[in-house]
Amino acid sequence: MNVKPRKRKRYVILWAVVGFAIVMIYQIIAGTINMYVFGAPNKSPNTARLMKVAQEIPLFIILISTVGPILEEFVFRKVIFGENI
Repeated sequence: MNVKPRKRKRYVILWAVVGFAIVMIYQIIAGTINMYVFGAPNKSPNTARLMKVAQEIPLFIILISTVGPILEEFVFRKVIFGENI
C-alpha cells in the first residue's frame, strides 16, 4: 500500500524537474530567436533603470520585496473577489 504513493511522488517530482528543464530550454531558444531574428535588445531598459535605482538605494529592494506582495494580495482579494482582508 505504501509503494503506490511513493511511486506517485517520484513521478510528480520527475515531471516537475523535466518540465522546468523544458521551460528553461524553451526560454533560451525564444530569447535567442528574439535577439537575432527580430533584433530585440539583450537587456530591457526598465530592468537597467531598476538595477541603477537598486544600486543607489539598497533599501529599494527591501521595499519592493515586502510592499509588492502585500499590495498584490490586497488587489487580488479585495478588488477582484471583494473579500474582507
